[in-house]
Amino acid sequence: QAALHGDARPDVGAVYPDFPGAWHSGFVANVDTTRIQDGMHELSVIATDRNGVSKLIGRRTVQILNNEANLKPFGYVDIPFRDATLYGTQCGGAPPLVSPPVRPQQHLTNIRGWALDLGTRVNTGRVALAELLIDGVRWASTDDCGLVAGQYANCYGLPRYDVQRFYPNYPDAPLSGFNFVIDIGALFQLGVREGHHTIKVRVLDQQQTVTELPGPQGIPVFFKCAETSFDFPAIGWIDVPTKFDYMGGTVVFQGWAAEETGLVAIEIIIDGNYVGQAQLGFPRPDVAQYYPGVRNIANSGWRFTMDTSKLSNARHRLTARVLDSVGNRSELGSVDFYTYNPNITP
Repeated sequence: QAALHGDARPDVGAVYPDFPGAWHSGFVANVDTTRIQDGMHELSVIATDRNGVSKLIGRRTVQILNNEANLKPFGYVDIPFRDATLYGTQCGGAPPLVSPPVRPQQHLTNIRGWALDLGTRVNTGRVALAELLIDGVRWASTDDCGLVAGQYANCYGLPRYDVQRFYPNYPDAPLSGFNFVIDIGALFQLGVREGHHTIKVRVLDQQQTVTELPGPQGIPVFFKCAETSFDFPAIGWIDVPTKFDYMGGTVVFQGWAAEETGLVAIEIIIDGNYVGQAQLGFPRPDVAQYYPGVRNIANSGWRFTMDTSKLSNARHRLTARVLDSVGNRSELGSVDFYTYNPNITP
């Protein structure tokens, strides 16, 4: 099958600087091995240029072993980021008499991602159910799919054409998205404490094979009642780097953030060390389209220029932290990335 070509590979660009295409030389092909007989096979990668000249890039011997235990669903949780602070409002009083406990008039938090089934076929397989777990306890299921505050909540089968691009052989890929909506304030009313918690999504296919996203360890987050400290939620995103991205040389970390009480700074932390404040005020009309009622959202973009040669060639963690006008700090979240810079010869 054909592979997608053009993914960023700054590590390759650093080694082959004379090749103009080296910086975007990555390729990826997601092969559905369930269509191939179990056993030993030879995998070959052949590159063809625009003049029709071909060359064997590499050859590997692989073993294919598929059974119901191996053909688990797979996918990814896009939001929230790890270490993110998730807020609730109206945290006291009697809990709501609905299940799942969601009050459309209060602050709601989205848990979004996608999932596919390895055993999927045109007429068999596919994802049957997704469940949201907090600290290992099931709080919501896609069996409860419906509209909440004008959006699909606790649903599977939402459009994800970006997933289709990388998994074209899976018939469910165009509609592989899921979205859960939780009311943190209602969880407090039900006895969930403020502080650290773990979120993960459990996915089951039609053969009742189960997997947990992003893994059994889940995503560490921090629950907080906005009214306890009069610290209302900041919203935002880290666009660059993406998770496990390779970066080299001088790069620009960027994203967006907005805070109702007034955003003062975005503090950038790498591997637990404060490295500086991002520049603020960059136009983000794409964000303003989705959050029309948020103050200063049209110019919510932030950027931070970083010389990655000051970091070791290893895995690092970037954390973006918001400082508001009353001195409260909260994390947008963290993203892990890799750096690769050639050794500087004196």
